[in-house]
Amino acid sequence: MTLVLASGTVIDTAQLDAEAAFMRAEPNLAQGLLKLRAELIADRALADRVRHKFAIRNTTGYRLDALLDADTPLEIFRRLVVGSEGTLAFMGEVVINTLPAPGATCVTWISLPSIDEAVALVPGLVSLGAEAVELMVAPALEAAAQAFPGTPEYWRTLDPKAAALLVEFAAADDAALDQAEAAARALVAGSNLLHPLDFTREAEAIEIDWRIREGLLGIVGKLRPEGTAVVNEDVCFPPARIAEGAHDLQALLIKHGFLAGVAVHAAFGNLHFTLTPRLDDPADLKRYGRFMDDLVELVIDKYDGSLKAEHGTGRNMAPFVRREWGDKATEMMWRIKKLADPQGVLAPDSVLSRDDGIHLRRLKSTPTIENISDATHCIECGFCEPVCPSRNVA
Repeated sequence: MTLVLASGTVIDTAQLDAEAAFMRAEPNLAQGLLKLRAELIADRALADRVRHKFAIRNTTGYRLDALLDADTPLEIFRRLVVGSEGTLAFMGEVVINTLPAPGATCVTWISLPSIDEAVALVPGLVSLGAEAVELMVAPALEAAAQAFPGTPEYWRTLDPKAAALLVEFAAADDAALDQAEAAARALVAGSNLLHPLDFTREAEAIEIDWRIREGLLGIVGKLRPEGTAVVNEDVCFPPARIAEGAHDLQALLIKHGFLAGVAVHAAFGNLHFTLTPRLDDPADLKRYGRFMDDLVELVIDKYDGSLKAEHGTGRNMAPFVRREWGDKATEMMWRIKKLADPQGVLAPDSVLSRDDGIHLRRLKSTPTIENISDATHCIECGFCEPVCPSRNVA
């Protein structure tokens, strides 16, 4: 990484003398991180809590596991910067080691009458070496059927309690993939399938299947009422309790009048969902606030899960970091922020905030734009920004 700190210090972690340069340029930060590491190691209960919290996916707050995983200041800081959303430093350049692409890939949908029946297959599929096991509930599949041509016709008439797994296998060659397919068919042979397995190895078909899975945000954004915002959230439950957690989350969404469409990285207990409140309407803002309070209670108090699993903490979850982590861990995070950004100029109120209501204040509206529905339904994902007519508007 090439990091630019709030002080103006530039550190290239690839340089052989990067650690020494960091110590010279930022002695207070370097020594402060070592002190925090020593404190965390000495506090066995808190160290165990940190390890427990990162046993599942978790991006709530700062990565306190960095204090346990590295023993030099720059190595600690490098890990802390990941997921910090620009609140600790600016990443000018990042070099990432990637994995080689597999020689052959296949995917299939496994549709079942209930979330529980779908989730019951997940451990077996993971043990067979599935690269991905993604769960979508019936309301999400029905929305996808309306938005994507070529989706299975039976999705349009699914019972709301039904669910489907999108399963991908990868192997070095077609022969190895044949064995994976056969093993998967044997695993589900006794299941109450709503539709026969239909594995495909066609690149275009595989891409379409993944667009359906990854396109839930865009689907909701397109179908939402005009004037409503799009708030994309993701939480994590212990993987062994994913079915129970998905049921509870769906019930909570329905209770507060939001779409019960949930997509799940089933093997990891990671659920994604989208909210569409009207943030310029005081009554709807209160509804949204009540949902957030109930969501925090559900994820933290019932499941001891993560309020953020993959996406950054942001302003929406910043008020709840202390609720998830407790006072001692949260104060450690504040000390990290103070060490790296003494003046608090880097993305204030993101990740950490002293304002318990920051997620309900200073929000932008989503007005209709001259009855041009495509613009009105923009979800600000950034994918089409290079060709957007507004890209050069100051």
